[in-house]
Amino acid sequence: IGGGQPSEIRAKYESQIFRLGEESVTGKPITSQELAGLVMDKIDRIGNGEHYGLPFGFHDLDRVFLGMAPKTVTLLAGRPGGGKTKLAINVAMKLANEGKRGAVFSLEMANEELGLRMACAISGIESQLVTQNKLDENQNRLLNEACNELASYPIYWQDKPGLKPTELLASLRRLKRHNAIEYAVVDHILLMQPDVRHGRSRNDEVGEISRMVKLAAKETGIPILAL
Repeated sequence: IGGGQPSEIRAKYESQIFRLGEESVTGKPITSQELAGLVMDKIDRIGNGEHYGLPFGFHDLDRVFLGMAPKTVTLLAGRPGGGKTKLAINVAMKLANEGKRGAVFSLEMANEELGLRMACAISGIESQLVTQNKLDENQNRLLNEACNELASYPIYWQDKPGLKPTELLASLRRLKRHNAIEYAVVDHILLMQPDVRHGRSRNDEVGEISRMVKLAAKETGIPILAL
């Protein structure tokens, strides 16, 4: 079936199958009249209470940014240790509490580390108490209850250092088809690796990765919160 990395070959043929399945819906150009009809319908739905995008769950953010729109990438940037992951996980938790299904791709933290952060956030217990084994009986009970709540969240977790854009796209396609996810979090894109290295500078590689992440959001229709 030709050369290339397995992830590239898989993504290529998954893309063809995916497009065949959706060709009847998105494979044809539309007229300006049809486009105007789509816009009017969208305006009507927003007037009837539909959100423009998925809300972040924080009033001030939603007031300014109107949430995460489909087919777009929202960049969350900040210095190391500035709370990017904490904010993104809180957004995922708020969406989960509303029944929204999502995916979290972690390139820096292991799944269990992220899960511990969430359990501590839910229970209100400092993570240091857990890692230093200083929990009393009541705190243990609260953490167990938090884990039960965490277990109910419709979120799919994937920790993969060096994630490539083709791997992200392939995972998003599968998760959308089989699990109907509605958003994704990528933490973080500076740790992603290009599909192919051509001796380019890291700055050029990051630019290419960013473009590919945007294309993944557009092709799948899934809003991506990228750190």
